[in-house]
Amino acid sequence: MTLGSSSTQSDAFRSHYIRLSELRSLVPKRIPVLALTATATKNDVVKNRILSQFAIEGGTVRFLVATIAFGMRLYCKGHYNVIHYGPPSSIDDYFQESGRVGRDGLQSNAILLVYSRCLVSQKNSSAVKSYCKNTEICRRSMLLNEFSAMELKIDSIHDCCDTCKKNA
Repeated sequence: MTLGSSSTQSDAFRSHYIRLSELRSLVPKRIPVLALTATATKNDVVKNRILSQFAIEGGTVRFLVATIAFGMRLYCKGHYNVIHYGPPSSIDDYFQESGRVGRDGLQSNAILLVYSRCLVSQKNSSAVKSYCKNTEICRRSMLLNEFSAMELKIDSIHDCCDTCKKNA
């Protein structure tokens, strides 16, 4: 997110800022929340302190709201949940961003919070919109099929996603 003088950049910032307050309303008040953007957090000492506290188990930063650019710098063991507030523009982006957690090989969760306005955006690919609206097909299968020319079949009953849990 970039702050600038043009109305387009200002409008973009305001829409992200509004989404931030919506996201904050979903988190219990007793949990302190720190929200950062890669461009607005200019001080490298501050950025590095935040990243180091987030990266160590028992650090003071346990819940971090970050933009894509800031989040791509994260490589933290001991974190097993990534939450998207609204879908990314492509399945590739979702796959990459969700891969920020579970770096130590343990089970991790990617949670995608979808709200009605987010699916009308021209920025979201048709594959992302289908993924978000899906209620029947295994989500892991949908993701993996985006990267394969052949359809992948998963035979055993599993609970890797909300649709599989519902159908188990």
